[in-house]
Amino acid sequence: MLKADGHRCVKEIESLSGAGDVDMPISGCDDAHGLQGTRLPDAALRRWRFAQMQTAWGRSHACRVALTEAGAVLASATRYRLSGILNGDRIRVCALGDVTSAADGNPELTRTLVEDVIADATDRHGAEVALLFRCDIHDWHGEAGFQDITPPSVELAFPPARRPGAPMVSVRAGENRDLPAMVAMGQSWSTSFRFHLDRDVDFVLHTIVRERLLAGLGTSGAQELQFFVTEEGTVATAYVVLRVCGDVWTVLQCGDRDPSGARVGAIIQALIAREPARSSPVVRGWFPTGFTPPQATRVSVAPSPPTLWARLLGSRQYESPLTADSSFYWISDRL
Repeated sequence: MLKADGHRCVKEIESLSGAGDVDMPISGCDDAHGLQGTRLPDAALRRWRFAQMQTAWGRSHACRVALTEAGAVLASATRYRLSGILNGDRIRVCALGDVTSAADGNPELTRTLVEDVIADATDRHGAEVALLFRCDIHDWHGEAGFQDITPPSVELAFPPARRPGAPMVSVRAGENRDLPAMVAMGQSWSTSFRFHLDRDVDFVLHTIVRERLLAGLGTSGAQELQFFVTEEGTVATAYVVLRVCGDVWTVLQCGDRDPSGARVGAIIQALIAREPARSSPVVRGWFPTGFTPPQATRVSVAPSPPTLWARLLGSRQYESPLTADSSFYWISDRL
């Protein structure tokens, strides 16, 4: 039990299958206007929750928590214990996702759950940043000190090359042995930002497995997870993880040892060239400031629907708030 207040208490849900938990929407494809919700059937939802908590990272960093009264679940969420970098310091991060209530989105119930879990993480674990993912907190996030740090959605176009066909680059499916190189690429890209996650191998693998599970348990053919790398010798030098929904390709994360992103652009060009008869897909994602592969052009940069909020905790709360411009975040890391 995390906290008790009268007849209500906040506790970890013992069953990983989520029995008795509050039903929740699961993010699916991103439509042209932002995030589009996809609801998994109950059986698939339980399998999805259970399976993602069986990864090496999920077993030790994720659990379901609930606000209960007289044995009934009033609100529930998934709590994540993350590591981050803030102002160059390694810190602990308390994150909450899939926050829902049983009373038609009653904001007081969700706020009580969120505040109690954050207080526990601050007091007992020294968390210095709180994150909220995909939580409908519009009625109270401002007064609770949360700032929207959702990165803008960038749409890229890949015009046909002067010479038809795929670029001269070797592309293969990504494997677990590529993860250390991927982590190193992410570290080199994130150092100029005030706040970013401290992503290790287990965490990056967890984000990929999570998306694969979501694609596999959802409607057949609705979306697909694609993971490709290019390498020099046997070491990955660039990678792309894509969510493919028809003609919309969402870059969930990517990396390149070349700061220009030229290898990332070449991988995407090679994937497009697999089906020359089809029109070029819409390619979009959350990218580091100024990132545009030389093969691509920026079609648009638009505000994303708010799905990522941050709040400084403890002594950090007296610093200037975090912003989207000062934070570095991938779509796949929005758990």
